[in-house]
Amino acid sequence: MEKATRTTAGAIILLAFFAIYLVTLFKITVFKYPNTVFCMLSGESWGARSLNLVPFGTVSEYLQFILSGKVIIGVANILGNLIIFFPLGYIAALLFPKMRKLTRILILAFIFSLAIEVCQYIFACGSADIDDIILNTLGGMVGYWVYILISRYLEPKKNAILISTLIVAFTCSGFYICDYYFKPLPPAPSFQSVVKRINHERIERPFQNIIINSSNAILIQLDKNGNQTLFDKGGEEKIYPASMTKIMTAIVALENIKDLDTKITLNKKIFTDMYNCNSAVAGFLEGETVRAIDLLYGLMLPSGGECSIGLAECVSESERAFVDLMNKKTAQINMINTHFTNSTGLHNQNHYSTANDIAALLEYALKNDTFCKLITTARYSTMPTNRHPDGITFYSTLFSKMDKPDFSGGVILGGKTGYTPEAGQCLASLSEKDGKQFILVTCGAPGDSKTQILHIEDTKKILSSIR
Repeated sequence: MEKATRTTAGAIILLAFFAIYLVTLFKITVFKYPNTVFCMLSGESWGARSLNLVPFGTVSEYLQFILSGKVIIGVANILGNLIIFFPLGYIAALLFPKMRKLTRILILAFIFSLAIEVCQYIFACGSADIDDIILNTLGGMVGYWVYILISRYLEPKKNAILISTLIVAFTCSGFYICDYYFKPLPPAPSFQSVVKRINHERIERPFQNIIINSSNAILIQLDKNGNQTLFDKGGEEKIYPASMTKIMTAIVALENIKDLDTKITLNKKIFTDMYNCNSAVAGFLEGETVRAIDLLYGLMLPSGGECSIGLAECVSESERAFVDLMNKKTAQINMINTHFTNSTGLHNQNHYSTANDIAALLEYALKNDTFCKLITTARYSTMPTNRHPDGITFYSTLFSKMDKPDFSGGVILGGKTGYTPEAGQCLASLSEKDGKQFILVTCGAPGDSKTQILHIEDTKKILSSIR
């Protein structure tokens, strides 16, 4: 093949290669991940546009896929990257036929690969990773060796046809593999989310070195324009919610009992079950007739198990049927990692949630004015009943354990505590600081109801770190 012809062919293939590559990047970013136009203009990306100087960053992700059992995805990504860059070797051989030494071809493949990464960085809001460049260069080298091998055994015309066919096949299959098995990433951010992220980073810095006793925690700043997660420690991990379950019990009861002055009689079986399970009780007695609103306060303040069952049977005639309503509500609130088996929070391996889900539940419940009043009340006295002529006075399990609800610059407005040996000490709370409201859920603090109140200490420590 003449020099001019080779150079022209190499240049055409190179341009075609870059064109296909850019089209694929555009397809992946724009069609799979919306808002990418803003991403390109702002420098924002799926994570952030960056020059990754840490070797084997992307390759390590592929290996993590393999080690986590997603072998096909990991292997396909590695092979896809190698196959895509096979043509680099052929392009180098066409453009520079006299540069047959391994070192020179390696340099050429590296330069082409670097150009590809620059294109990705500029046009696709991606990151330029050293390990990608190395992987791409190796692909180019393999492609060059394939070219040399074929050149030795075929006449030039057939050689050109076969090589061209291989280039098309390798390029298309490589892009298809990478496109098909592309690691799922979140959408690129909108302008508003970028502003929130900047504010979030400004606020989050004080939490970087915070040490708490709770195994799981999440702090959310409530905002009508979109909430912000300020602190997250294992927020998506499975936890046992204990009596934080009663937040769901309360809101389901409130949405299904139209008249909160409705009288409910507590039967003998309720108390038998509570005593057998060693459940916390509010202080009502067998056969006592109580208003629904008084049961709700007995549920939320002293965490009475008999109040949970009484409300459940009022709404659904049985606790099991009431729990079905609770689980339907989890779907409505998008609590996708939560399942309830009872209305009290007593331990069951199939009764579980996450800190994130409990925070979402509390946010939802706070939209109900009566619930807001329930969870922020420190002391409440019931109306007289047939078993308590003077009524009963309840004290919040949260406020009664705090010397004062204040923390640095703010105040804890209310919350729901929880404890079982399996769940540890838990607390879902609402607080206020500088005119802003926050939901904080902490779970899994060591100890019990008679030991140091580490869940409350953690709550105050996290809240005091808000800037």
